[in-house]
Amino acid sequence: MRASEIFRTSEVEVKCPGPSRSPGPLTVIVTVRDPALLPELLAHLRACGCIAYLIGHVDQIEVVDPAVSASEEQRRILGFIGQWAANHPEAEIKLGR
Repeated sequence: MRASEIFRTSEVEVKCPGPSRSPGPLTVIVTVRDPALLPELLAHLRACGCIAYLIGHVDQIEVVDPAVSASEEQRRILGFIGQWAANHPEAEIKLGR
């Protein structure tokens, strides 16, 4: 997936981060405009097997999927976020690294 590609689910538009330059796992930062939605998104990502936790900002979480290679990790994390976003069309999500 190229950095310029956009992932759309319901009313949520997520710009995909560019490819990882490091050999380790890809860390994805997820920003949700409404922090009240974060606990449910965290629970969903953790139920999918991701390591997900709040970081310095009240509206951001960091996500890693240790179950797959770095090359497949971005696709899987985007899929998990897309599943959650399909049930939360009010959520405004932005991805970064």
